[in-house]
Amino acid sequence: MWRRFQLTFWTLGIATLLSAQADLKIGQWKSHLPYYVGRAITQSETTVYYASPWSIFMIDKDDPNYTASFISKVEGLSDVGMGQIKYAPNQETLIACYSNSNIDLIKPGEIINLPFIKEDPNIIGDRQIYNIFLQGDDLAYLACGFGVVELNVAREEFGFTTKMNLKVNDIVIYNNTFYAATDEGIYSAPNDGITNLQDFGNWNLLGESDGFPADYSAQHLELYNDKVYISINNILFEYDGSTLVEVYQEIDHGVFFMSAEGEHLIMGMNCLNDCAGKVYFFDENLNITTSGEECVNRPHYAMEDQFGKVWYSDRWDRIRITESAGGECIERNYNSPYTHDALEIVINNNEVYVATENPPANSTNGFYVYKDNEWEIYNGLFDSQLRTIRSVYRLAVHPETAEVFIGTFYNGLWVKNGEEFTQFDNENSPLDEGLEPGRIRVGGLAFDQNNNLWMTNHTAQNPIVVRLNDGTWRNDFNISTKAIQDIVVDQAGNKWCLIDGTSQGILVFNEGDINDPTDDQTRIITTSGTNLPTNRVNSIAVDLDGDVWVGTDEGAVVFECGGNVFDAQNCRGSRRIVQVDGFNAYLLETESVQTIAVDGANRKWFGTTNGVFVQSANGEEQVANFNVDNSPLFDNEVTDIAINNNTGEVFIGTSKGLISLKSEATSGGVVHQPQVYAYPNPVAPEYSGPIAIKGLPRDANVKITDVRGQLVYEGQALGGQAIWDGLDYNGRKAASGVYLVFTTSRETLNTPDAQVTKILFMK
Repeated sequence: MWRRFQLTFWTLGIATLLSAQADLKIGQWKSHLPYYVGRAITQSETTVYYASPWSIFMIDKDDPNYTASFISKVEGLSDVGMGQIKYAPNQETLIACYSNSNIDLIKPGEIINLPFIKEDPNIIGDRQIYNIFLQGDDLAYLACGFGVVELNVAREEFGFTTKMNLKVNDIVIYNNTFYAATDEGIYSAPNDGITNLQDFGNWNLLGESDGFPADYSAQHLELYNDKVYISINNILFEYDGSTLVEVYQEIDHGVFFMSAEGEHLIMGMNCLNDCAGKVYFFDENLNITTSGEECVNRPHYAMEDQFGKVWYSDRWDRIRITESAGGECIERNYNSPYTHDALEIVINNNEVYVATENPPANSTNGFYVYKDNEWEIYNGLFDSQLRTIRSVYRLAVHPETAEVFIGTFYNGLWVKNGEEFTQFDNENSPLDEGLEPGRIRVGGLAFDQNNNLWMTNHTAQNPIVVRLNDGTWRNDFNISTKAIQDIVVDQAGNKWCLIDGTSQGILVFNEGDINDPTDDQTRIITTSGTNLPTNRVNSIAVDLDGDVWVGTDEGAVVFECGGNVFDAQNCRGSRRIVQVDGFNAYLLETESVQTIAVDGANRKWFGTTNGVFVQSANGEEQVANFNVDNSPLFDNEVTDIAINNNTGEVFIGTSKGLISLKSEATSGGVVHQPQVYAYPNPVAPEYSGPIAIKGLPRDANVKITDVRGQLVYEGQALGGQAIWDGLDYNGRKAASGVYLVFTTSRETLNTPDAQVTKILFMK
């Protein structure tokens, strides 16, 4: 059972994939995964491969700057979430095992997917692959949570499977004998070509009669200097096939990993009492060299190459390298987000801001910003001003000053002005503690049309707070509902807030004259008397026409009420009727809609627990559906979506990381922009992708003719951009020559606004 994929933008051994693709083409995806932490490490003669928690990155051994190249699901991997990796040099193949037990064989120019272990219904319980042992030119043996599996790398198929019904931590072949380390001890079996290895009854547990303890657990196995080194009960032993000898132990540290790919046997030890780990290098006489403390915090793995250079992965962050065992530490950070978490995404002036918290956690990951194809990290590890910041939950950027407002679910509001940060809590603002003493929770942030910042103060006595554009604060509003979260301001100035708790629903609020508390208006929207299908509301968005779309656990509802939202009799919301498999159904009624974004063509991007659904402006027609099976999307659980309507790039947060897609729609104004242009232009003979006409009014009428006036295309812009596939009305590729693009605004019929540009098709 296997699947074969084209490996895009990358050739094994020649790391050509760049860490950033500055100019995405329409329909092209881009990964934004973290590369601060590595897990497993392996090597070819020229390249070191790191398995990050989510994908793979590669470093050329000869590169003095240790520049990295990256490969993820966008570039052709079949899955997300890396486990063990191992390079098979004779087959020029990188064996990549995912945490869900899926396997890719990454070869020059292609990827072969082997989902047997992941999908086999007869494997019960733990399927994870904990280690890989290579034997000869072709064979790899996988130590799995249920037993041992043989993989023939050359033939791209599996051999025997031994179901032991217990976790196998590691496996080696020594003196033509298999040794499998388990929590019950070491099992052995002859590798003689006769014994049925699939029958667990043919494996023998090594016990007291073999020189092993009566009751023990074995974690790691490594071949070095013609012996097997074993960690037993966190103690290092040497075994020659007949005699077991203790080599090393420490009372407060236990063996965490071993490797022996270079001159030394490397042993990593983790602290049993929450202290720093250690890495030791044993030579063939078992003399010890200690790794420098500056290169070891919580070591996850270390590997020595043929030049004596040591490559570390650490459970904290940064890739570490030493030129030799015990040498001076070199640390490297790579251009990426700090973490895979992307709980809220905000885009302002082509900059992408990402919050990392998912309450009620209490993380210190902070937030990160994508600017000019570079990621900037803001947390206590990178900026001493943020050492006390916790639970970054919401973000908003001032429309004029570019100040960044950071709502935390722990210690109030923080403001970034340039490189300076200011904290606002109950000492210097109306923000106050809620039900949990010591915590000031900001549940939502939103600017209104006058650049006043509205925020929710979750479970506080006064749960809605505003910081006016002049810097003054108010919270004297008559709000009875306290447990409110996210907040959105519609075009009429109404504030729509999510209510959490068992009752849930939506709070709508309007302050009227902010200096007159008697004219405040509020309304609680629930299933009672409305078309809301459930009170479990997850998201709210305002579209380009001012309509308010609400995402629930049972689909989406739209409120087309304008300024009449407080008229409960006439503002009940409506559910769009769509066609599903030939039958009428309510829009996404079987989906939990977690987030909603609106693109430049007023189309709705619904992020659900089952992927992304793109619907037409009125919600009645499905434009696209993206999930893990039909796209590079990292996970079907979508946490947030934000759209850069200047460029059309859609940023999608998932539970396994951030990804973006260049869509067809951009924002459009009432009239044409000063410059209307097409790209690519000229169109090369070999080009067969979409051609975009940019700078148009929203939903402009578009006609394309040849120089003789013969019409070859007619359509409507998606927001401020029209897309032509380069084909004429007969479905043939347009011939070489010049084509004229005529565009007219639909909003200015009395005073027409028209524009003409040209596209050159080259021979």
